Amino acid sequence: MTVTVCKPGEAPHYDTTEYSTAMGILERQRVIAPNLDVDEAQLPDYVVALRDPLDHPRYRLVRKFEEGALYARTR
Repeated sequence: MTVTVCKPGEAPHYDTTEYSTAMGILERQRVIAPNLDVDEAQLPDYVVALRDPLDHPRYRLVRKFEEGALYARTR
């Protein structure tokens, strides 16, 4: 399972702070760099979107949180 963490409003030049922090905290997941403009096969399975909602056709909302939301890639 792959996951990335980003602030969607910063696309395509994401700040690496959130992604780098996730690498240390999410030790059971494979955290990858936030890049959602890639071939579908390279998209992460999950995206933790901070602050702004994620508007991407390949992701569906799983759950909202005060800080953001979790999205899962659709198949």
